[in-house]
Amino acid sequence: MDTGLSGKLVLVTGASGGIGAACARAFAGEGARVVLHYHRGRERAEAVAADCGAGAVLAQADLTREDEADRPFAAARAGMPVVIVSPTLPIGPGDRHLTPPTRMILDFVNGTTPAFMDFELNMIHVHDVALGHVRAAEVGMPGQRYVLGGGYRRLSEVLLLIQEITGVAMPRNASTGEPELEGDYLIKAQGEDVVAGIRLTQPLHELKQAM
Repeated sequence: MDTGLSGKLVLVTGASGGIGAACARAFAGEGARVVLHYHRGRERAEAVAADCGAGAVLAQADLTREDEADRPFAAARAGMPVVIVSPTLPIGPGDRHLTPPTRMILDFVNGTTPAFMDFELNMIHVHDVALGHVRAAEVGMPGQRYVLGGGYRRLSEVLLLIQEITGVAMPRNASTGEPELEGDYLIKAQGEDVVAGIRLTQPLHELKQAM
């Protein structure tokens, strides 16, 4: 399928690893001329450039300054064809700085997560993020923002999946053996209420209905 990106110039920020590297390779695969921005990781950026073909160009810059980071938005307001893409919780290879999703997985595998609070989250693989960037460049409307996400899953489901892959057991309720958070709660309680047995605590799984 012709995406219309062949020969077009594409600037990829943070292209020395993670999402940026995956995006750079994806755009190069569509025939685009890729400019690879990096801050300090020149050797990693050069390795990515080698994957992107002879036309890839390296560009070093520090984009941590707020006024510099606002430039894409300013360009969009000035009428340049800028499309903004925002992923939810990206996971995958090349996450050198250990973003929160990767740190969460590593903490679980390394046994430093004795308990967890179950909630829904939306995760997406970096390769899918890269593909989303390519499609946004192909059909996105200039000045618009697009959210890239996978399906919603509860954290307990994610931990169970990691358990199946690694063999590391996820935190469980000591009373039932179920993969769930263990605990009790008591709304508007004072210490003497519990000590004196005036009021009884309720199981934590009922808290959602009580709130």
